[in-house]
Amino acid sequence: MTKEQFWKIPLWLGVHQHVNRIVRESDKNICTSSGVQGSYSLVYRIPQPIKACRSDLIVTFDADVLSGIVGFGAIQGDGSSFLAETACEPGAQPAPFTIQAGDIAKLANLVIRNLASGDSPSEFVVRSITVEAT
Repeated sequence: MTKEQFWKIPLWLGVHQHVNRIVRESDKNICTSSGVQGSYSLVYRIPQPIKACRSDLIVTFDADVLSGIVGFGAIQGDGSSFLAETACEPGAQPAPFTIQAGDIAKLANLVIRNLASGDSPSEFVVRSITVEAT
């Protein structure tokens, strides 16, 4: 695999939005979301080399959900909808998802958001985010 086909998104690029608490360590981010269902906790901009890719992309979040329900996904540039999203509960790993080559031009951000209901915050740990061209 060549370098152009595999990218690791630096965790420090994540912009926190609706969080109660975030701890940034050298090898992970530990986050407690706000209690608002659907609110974005962390947002990662897509680097230009990834947007220039012309093949399908597999996005993998190496993360653990400690409490609540957390969505890991990719949103369109206008923020109107998700190109892909996977929900994860405690004890499960987020499933990798694919962004089709034809949708890459629409891709704006990778996001992690709270999906728990009832004004309940979610807590999660993110160790890495990788994007691989197929």
